[in-house]
Amino acid sequence: MSMKRVSIVGATELGEGPHWDQRTQSLYYVDIFGQTINKYTPATESHSKAKLDENVTFIIPKDGEPDKFIITVGSKIVEIEWNGISPDVKILKTLTEMDSKRINDGKCDPRGRLWFGTIGVDPVNSEAKSEMGSLFCLDLMGNISMHVSNVMISNGLTWNADRTKFYYIDSMKFTIDEFDYDDVTGHIGNGRPIFSLKLNKIEGMPDGMTIDSDGNLWVAIFQGYQVIQIDPRKPETILQTVKLPAKMVTSVAWGGSNLDELYVTTANFKIDNEVLDAKDGHGGLFVFKGLGARGITMNNCKYITTHWFRIKRVDSLYCRSFNMQIQQLHNAGATELGEGPHWDQQTQSLYYVDIFEKTINKYTPATESHSKAQLDEHVSVIIPKDREPHKFIVTMNRKIVEIEWDGVNPCVKILKTLAEVDNESSVNTNRINDGKCDPHGRLWFGTMGEEPINGQIAPNKGSLFSLDSRGNVSKHVTNIWISNGLSWNADRTKFYYIDSVRFSIDEFDYDDETGQIGSRKAIFSLIANNIEGFPDGMTIDSDGNLWVAIFNGFQLIQIDPSKPETLLKSIKLPAKQVTSVAWGGANLDELYVTSGKFTVNNVVLDAKEGHGGLFVIKGLGVRGLPMTNCKL
Repeated sequence: MSMKRVSIVGATELGEGPHWDQRTQSLYYVDIFGQTINKYTPATESHSKAKLDENVTFIIPKDGEPDKFIITVGSKIVEIEWNGISPDVKILKTLTEMDSKRINDGKCDPRGRLWFGTIGVDPVNSEAKSEMGSLFCLDLMGNISMHVSNVMISNGLTWNADRTKFYYIDSMKFTIDEFDYDDVTGHIGNGRPIFSLKLNKIEGMPDGMTIDSDGNLWVAIFQGYQVIQIDPRKPETILQTVKLPAKMVTSVAWGGSNLDELYVTTANFKIDNEVLDAKDGHGGLFVFKGLGARGITMNNCKYITTHWFRIKRVDSLYCRSFNMQIQQLHNAGATELGEGPHWDQQTQSLYYVDIFEKTINKYTPATESHSKAQLDEHVSVIIPKDREPHKFIVTMNRKIVEIEWDGVNPCVKILKTLAEVDNESSVNTNRINDGKCDPHGRLWFGTMGEEPINGQIAPNKGSLFSLDSRGNVSKHVTNIWISNGLSWNADRTKFYYIDSVRFSIDEFDYDDETGQIGSRKAIFSLIANNIEGFPDGMTIDSDGNLWVAIFNGFQLIQIDPSKPETLLKSIKLPAKQVTSVAWGGANLDELYVTSGKFTVNNVVLDAKEGHGGLFVIKGLGVRGLPMTNCKL
């Protein structure tokens, strides 16, 4: 065995994320605190680096696309273009953003999906906020899923050669954990520790990790001056230790033409006022030869980075092939608070509202035409009247009104007021929020409390109502914070409903003849499933699964109401405030999605990035149920 310090690269403050690229026979790695990406080519003994504006924690080449990489920049994952020589890079696209949490280690699995973890806050003197991090996967279609929560410092990750096991490190647990791994779906489960540093009396913390072709793990020991080799099939079995002159050993990667050279990154930043001297080896890049082992080729990223794409895949949940495409309908412009999408089969058009701009909107895909009309008050619902062209039921603050609109003119004619709710003095500042018609044509709608400042809503002031064809108003649920998504199953026995601040989707028994509901129960909790944001609008497909917009969550989710807490799919969108969903198109196999871009807590959202956009998703492999027009 021989050890060599690669002196040409100099010392890093926090060297991390080594990735050996077979195509260029080069090692890419980062300096997190130095905010640089680095390239080292052994054949020419050359080193180059480029500076970013924020911390960068990993760099992974894109598969089949020279000079393109997936990296982190602060809390974002971005695609960049870099020729490996220039000190400058070009940021091409932001793939996802993790709010205020700092991203740490990341790698691609054998399918090219990106796995990465977060730290609750940036570590200071090696300290992080307790259990605020998580482990995520960003799949080839841009959908993000959380796999492990309550993580302190997310670190080393790797997969075995036969793609059945996933190994993972949360440094402050001081263990290496093994999970069962499904290569097709990317799901992990049955997590268990296989090696404990404390049990084996090893000083330091486990950090980065790799695997060799024999299935043994090589683990960097931060603050431990060493790398250890362990056998994951024999719990608590250490095979050998490799000593280094650097205290903060951060990560490892196999490289070289035969993948038999072990590259090791280290750090030299100050912890607890201890100053480490780079001349002694701290912060250096090292390479070991003659270890008697070789590695497995590292996986490059295969992520499709444009928001509008088409990719063929097999969905393991449905066992059928489909093509999915997401498109922003730019002709529709951006809404402050787009809501209430309703697909009208007769006109083959989508009607929806902008609550804060007080407009009703019509979008016709066949002609890609968009028109809108202005009202004098907040409007949250627009539903065509059954068999009465150009007549609609809309809401105006607390009133249900009938209007006439030709779908082109910017003005409407108000015909009559059908009902007004929440007339009591304690709730007369409420407004109506979401609403839909049930299979009988009754209008169901809910109210919410006053919102004097965006995002600050009077709690538990709202109710859920229905209005029948005889003009009778019934109150079904009270003490509602924000009344939202409503839907009915195909056999008309279940009603699904959302009060957003309950963070759950609820199911009621439903009597189709009387319109009565009862036996309420929660069937899916965003909190229990570690989904950030609020549930908002909702629709149902012909298989009986629900599709729920996640406000402040950059996504919509598909759930199975017959299996409580069962998440089937999540679809990422470039809009943060995803508000509602509706099936449309001639075959009801296109999913339309509305969003908002209004300012909450001084966070300004840019329409140019997709916020407030109207989107359509095609090729999901399912279709919806026809929406019911009003029979009032």
